[in-house]
Amino acid sequence: MIVKTSLEFLLTLLFLGISIPDSVFSSLDQNSYPSQHDKSFQDIDVGHWPVLDLSSEESLSRSNAARDKQGLKYNVSASGMEVSDLVLSEESRSVLFALPSSHEMIAQAFPVSESDLVLIGKVTTVVANLSPDGTTIYSEFGLDIGRILKAPTSKSIRKIIIERRGGVLLLLSGKTVFRPDVLGRNPLRIGNSYLCFLRIDHRDGSHYLITAYRLENEALFPVDRSPKDHNFKVYSEYERNNGKELKVFIKEFGSALRNDLGV
Repeated sequence: MIVKTSLEFLLTLLFLGISIPDSVFSSLDQNSYPSQHDKSFQDIDVGHWPVLDLSSEESLSRSNAARDKQGLKYNVSASGMEVSDLVLSEESRSVLFALPSSHEMIAQAFPVSESDLVLIGKVTTVVANLSPDGTTIYSEFGLDIGRILKAPTSKSIRKIIIERRGGVLLLLSGKTVFRPDVLGRNPLRIGNSYLCFLRIDHRDGSHYLITAYRLENEALFPVDRSPKDHNFKVYSEYERNNGKELKVFIKEFGSALRNDLGV
């Protein structure tokens, strides 16, 4: 069907980080993609995503600062559409997200080779930001670093800011707009410790979260996973390592790192 093909294409664009105006989705069959009205997706974890409150002076100041730096990469570039049509506003759907593609490769449980930086740290701050053009919400997580397992240099760092696409926008009217990126990719929570796999964006030096595992009682629990009553193949390796002992991972990590370095 044309609708199905169009939907898959649009969701693929969303997965790749390209924002799509809600008006485009409105032209599709309302039952062809998940929304806040789909009962099977009502357990989405909205409450733990950072919120950007447009009525807060602190949030506005923070957002403006981000626009001058790392926020620029979240702008919608040559899309062939008017940016004004993509800006999050009162007309935007309250909840809109992409599902993992059925053709997507299964993610590596521990993506050592894909990561520029692998570390264990505790989340101390969480912040939501809006891209300069107003089309994309992204979150920043501040961590106190406890241990670095892989790094591009030997330089010692104690704190780090990690980025992930997704977050909640609280409009002046009180309406909330939730954009969690691809369903199953979840936020880090303040106060928890995590094993994080990060990619460095060499355009601005920012650190983007590939995936993470929550650390509890010396065991690892995946942050990214299928919602309740769903089973997305892409997260299967994460699920398979749910509850893995940290010491076992450290042992396996050493071998994976040596393979990555070719030694």
